[in-house]
Amino acid sequence: MVSNKEIFSSIEARIKAATVIIYDQEDISNFGTGFFVAKDKILTCKHVTSSMKKVVVEDTNTPKKWIIKKPSIKYSKKHDLALISLVKPSTENSIILFDQGYEVFDPIVAWGFSLLLQEDPEGKGDEDSFNGKIEAILKQRTHIKFKEGDPVEGFSGSALVSLKTGFAIGIIPYKIEGASGGIALSEKVIFDSFPELITIQEEQKKKTSSEEQKQIKEYENSLSKYYQNTKILNDEHLTLKDIYIDPGVSIFRHSLYEIYNDELQNVDERSLVRDLFINKYNITLNQLLKQWVELQGVNDFFTETSSKNVLFVLAYPGQGKTSSCYRLLYELIDSHYNIIRPIFFIKFRDIIESDLIITDPIKAIYNHLKENVVSLLTEETFYNSILILDGLDELEIFRSPIRSYTEYADKIVSRLAAYNYEEKTIKVIVTSRYYIDLAEVGNRFPIVSINEFTVDQQKSWLNSYTEFAKLFPPKISPIDIDEINSDSLVYSSLKELISQPILLQIIAIVGVYKDDKINKSQIYKRLFTDIVNKVWDNQKRPPLLTGLTPHDLRSVLQKIAFKIYYSGYQYLNKPEFIAILNQGELTTLRLVQTDEDLFRAMMIAFYFKKRHKSDSDDDYKIEFLHKSLSEYLSAEYIWEEIKNKLGNSGVKGAIFSEILFKVFSKFMPLEVISHLKEIINDDKSEQKTYLIKNINNFRATLYEKEFRGPNEELNDIKKSANVFYGYGNLCASLKMDMKADSNFEVSIYLHILDQYLQPLDLSYWSFYDLNLQGFHAPKSIIKSATFTNCVLDRASFRQSDLSETKFINCKLNFVDFYACILYKNDFTSSEINNFAPRVNNFINVNFSECTITDANFHESTLKNVSFDRSKLFKVSFEYTALKNVSFFNATVEKYSFVKVNNFEEVYGLSKEFLLELSKEFDTSKYSIPIKKQIYDHVKGSVPSVKLKDF
Repeated sequence: MVSNKEIFSSIEARIKAATVIIYDQEDISNFGTGFFVAKDKILTCKHVTSSMKKVVVEDTNTPKKWIIKKPSIKYSKKHDLALISLVKPSTENSIILFDQGYEVFDPIVAWGFSLLLQEDPEGKGDEDSFNGKIEAILKQRTHIKFKEGDPVEGFSGSALVSLKTGFAIGIIPYKIEGASGGIALSEKVIFDSFPELITIQEEQKKKTSSEEQKQIKEYENSLSKYYQNTKILNDEHLTLKDIYIDPGVSIFRHSLYEIYNDELQNVDERSLVRDLFINKYNITLNQLLKQWVELQGVNDFFTETSSKNVLFVLAYPGQGKTSSCYRLLYELIDSHYNIIRPIFFIKFRDIIESDLIITDPIKAIYNHLKENVVSLLTEETFYNSILILDGLDELEIFRSPIRSYTEYADKIVSRLAAYNYEEKTIKVIVTSRYYIDLAEVGNRFPIVSINEFTVDQQKSWLNSYTEFAKLFPPKISPIDIDEINSDSLVYSSLKELISQPILLQIIAIVGVYKDDKINKSQIYKRLFTDIVNKVWDNQKRPPLLTGLTPHDLRSVLQKIAFKIYYSGYQYLNKPEFIAILNQGELTTLRLVQTDEDLFRAMMIAFYFKKRHKSDSDDDYKIEFLHKSLSEYLSAEYIWEEIKNKLGNSGVKGAIFSEILFKVFSKFMPLEVISHLKEIINDDKSEQKTYLIKNINNFRATLYEKEFRGPNEELNDIKKSANVFYGYGNLCASLKMDMKADSNFEVSIYLHILDQYLQPLDLSYWSFYDLNLQGFHAPKSIIKSATFTNCVLDRASFRQSDLSETKFINCKLNFVDFYACILYKNDFTSSEINNFAPRVNNFINVNFSECTITDANFHESTLKNVSFDRSKLFKVSFEYTALKNVSFFNATVEKYSFVKVNNFEEVYGLSKEFLLELSKEFDTSKYSIPIKKQIYDHVKGSVPSVKLKDF
């Protein structure tokens, strides 16, 4: 649990700087607390000073002392209050301001002195604090009762401060005997007793507000420069502003006022985004965001139930989330767009209060801004701001091996939804990869997705890049872009990649492949080969790297990337970076170079950037220019370690376990696994061949050791699950079954995976005769996998890509297939009950010889789907488009087709069945008259369907 000082350190620091100890110089056991309410005035309690013979006020922070004469103390006639006036104002102490914005259950904090002076060796008292909550507000807001906090002797005269606003709300005169908590006199009583404080405090608030606005203005000026100053590919001549293209945007179906079924009827894609997001509006991302911020126009097509305070922007890696944030900041701050409210920008990975970001994300963000950005930031200003939060998927806790980062994302989203935005005008924009529960988030917040680049946008980007790029001139032309986007098979794979901005950028550098099998990893591989070769050019290589081979430099890059990936953050601190430079390939240079020399050479040579952590020039973090670069090189490192150390004769089981633990004990994100599988698939080395032949020799050792490392604790089941997961993906990449002595062992580890690690990549895995009841794998990649004779009752594949996966003779009762990508799937001979995928597209799916009960294909498109020889009971195709769907020798009910959107080439229904069906659609209770479609589009009718009514 995060301590008070970690959470509330900025507030406590301000209280501490304003708090003083008051004691009797002739009897130091007689003491209390006071605090500055103006530069020359200190508020305390009457009973603290009234019995003192010689009043001393001491600031223990400075230390500075004031001898107070009794005429300088003004006492309240009705209440236990005293106001001390100083002869000369203090210039070193902060001032505590009062505010009446508080209510029951608000958290509070107080700072005072609890140790008798004679018990303190230094004679300054012991500073202490406590926090609690407001329990009641009594007597016309004259008194505040608080609980949990426990003021002790010496706290009399302490300020009671609201942690909600940062303002004082009262003063503590005493505690309740025999119970925790106490009573405070409210700010109302204080101002009634000393009316002169009202004017003094109002003037101070104005001054503080002015200083706050000055801080915000300086901060906003720095934000607007991100767009203009961000260098692309470390090219001094190329900035984001030079080449930025504002992408199009699509809107999540359930964020819209109406559902557009016509959008689904023409889908023949395997993309989750194309299935669930509607590209119906001619609007770019930044146009939409600016309109949404100011509630202009764009809200006309968001549902009334969608939050007006929070908007989610989703995109794939390298699609321009951060770049779009920079563009938005520039337009809102630096352009003529009239935004009067303050703007804040935070990258989730920079937030260090990992516990608080889950329990109270708004508070954690406010604390972060107050600690690191605007020290004078008030909650009033904060709740009237525009807040842009970038990279929910990059929050540092997301890389923890203990819990899944999708679970963290869901918790943060739920807390954002539960927050009380009433009377608050804050506008929050959150960017993320697709690691959130679309159904849950879409019911609470509007969601949009960034579109891929169109062909015209690709050309526009390339023209700008050609004009400004100097370090890496483009190796493609607009003609190449036209050819890539043609129907030519030699460009079919490249066509899928070039619409992503980061990959377009890389392709521009490395050139065009005429290869219909090219994948993303091959493009990244060539990029780094080109980088290393460019560095290796004797005319451009930093002299300090002379003596190394290109392989050495590539190896160092891999190690740096893996260290970043394994750390759980997106960067390395300078000492960690230098430590890697002191290892292996670079050790031959250590005799002639300093750490700084070698560091500068690496920074010049490769795609790194330096991010300062503090004002010190020597205190910084190192990160790749883009996260995807690090993810690819991490996968390269993992395969090189496995191949070079395990792909040779003489390897023993213990070494095999040790190496797998080294590279797999950290949970692998989807992007790293995707690269790893492509890299292994492309590898044609002898080491890979040897590994395929011998990997099963080590299987028994792995299960015996429970996938643990040599010195690992027996109970560290999360790391064991990570290693099992890595081993499974290694086997899948080598096209091998992940065998075990018993299916029970595999089932156990798979259930551990679904508990601790999400989302998963189980592509190409094979599952035989396993009990996977309740298996939980939402938002996962499970392409070309095979489930045979498996029990998957109550499993969840929600929002997963299940392309080309087979479920042969499986039990699939109450399985969650919501928003899955279903393409070329085979469900032959499976038992399917309570099947409600909703809003899915079933393309080339085989349901032959299945028993399907209580199924709802609502709002889906079925194209090239077979239900031949299947039994369908209580199955609904309501608002469903049927295209080339066959029911030969199937048992089906006529009510299944009530309110079908359309029939196009439906096969296998008997003439008798069709006649009954057309009568149903003639009745007025059905809103979609498709009688003509039945006669015109239903083909091959045969007397083979068995009629059955409810």
